[in-house]
Amino acid sequence: MSTEPFLCAPEAGSNGVGACERLPCLLLIEDNPMVSHMLASAIEECGFTVVKTGTFEAFRQRLAEQLPDAVAMDLSMPDCEGGQLMEELARHAFPGLVLIISGLEAELIDDARRFGLGLRLRMAEPLAKPFRFDDLARRLAAAASPATH
Repeated sequence: MSTEPFLCAPEAGSNGVGACERLPCLLLIEDNPMVSHMLASAIEECGFTVVKTGTFEAFRQRLAEQLPDAVAMDLSMPDCEGGQLMEELARHAFPGLVLIISGLEAELIDDARRFGLGLRLRMAEPLAKPFRFDDLARRLAAAASPATH
């Protein structure tokens, strides 16, 4: 497994020589294609390259290939639970920021965050759906900050 950071491709229309600075990569797991597209667009506006996955197996495969800088995850997936996603991150000793974005009840979201902290993951303050763009941007800014629990 490589732990090298993901790199973005050169921008269209450039000569490809140093045209694109390294962008942090965020691995997104969301099974609803419309929500995934909307989230990916918002996350890209925050300065990230986004790798979208919609299943637990795709998520596991991406983690095995290369660790991203951050992960954004829904807790309600048809083929797994949020706890399984966090356990997979812990198995990889994932050092990046983990952001829960969910429409579940606040108590369940808080329980999931505490579970992630118990696994020694770097958990951001969760976002409840629907959310405001500036709340997403504020949480993602923490991806470049030192780990704090």
